[in-house]
Amino acid sequence: MAPPTIARTARAQAAPTSWVTRAAVLRASASTLAVGVLAACTGPFGAEAPKASAQPASLILHTDWLSGPRGQVTEQALAEFGKRHPNIKVTTEALPGDTAEKLTALIAADSIGDVALWTHHLVVYFAKPL
Repeated sequence: MAPPTIARTARAQAAPTSWVTRAAVLRASASTLAVGVLAACTGPFGAEAPKASAQPASLILHTDWLSGPRGQVTEQALAEFGKRHPNIKVTTEALPGDTAEKLTALIAADSIGDVALWTHHLVVYFAKPL
C-alpha cells in the first residue's frame, strides 16, 4: 500500500462528505420522543421499574411538534407507544407560540402535564442550582 500523498491527506481532513438525511433525523427524533414518553412511565434512574399494571392510565404530553414533519414523528412515536402500552392513553396538548412562556405559565399554575417536549436551551430557565 502506498503512503498517503499530501493531496489525499488534505482531502481526508476536509469537511465530511456524508450528509445526514431527513429520514435519519426524523427517526432519531421519533426515538427521542418515544424515550421521553417511556421515561415518564418508569421509576427513578437505576431503580427497579414498578410492575406493569393492567389498569388504564393516562398521560398528558405538552409539545409543539403537532404539525408538519415533526407532527408526523410525534404521531408515529405515539402510535408505537400505544402498541406497546395499550392501557396507557396519551393526550397531546399543544404549546403554540412562545413555548417558554407557555411552559412558564403551566409550571407557575402547577398544571404542567406528565411529559413535555421542549428544546434543551429552555431547561436552564427552570433548573434548580445544586
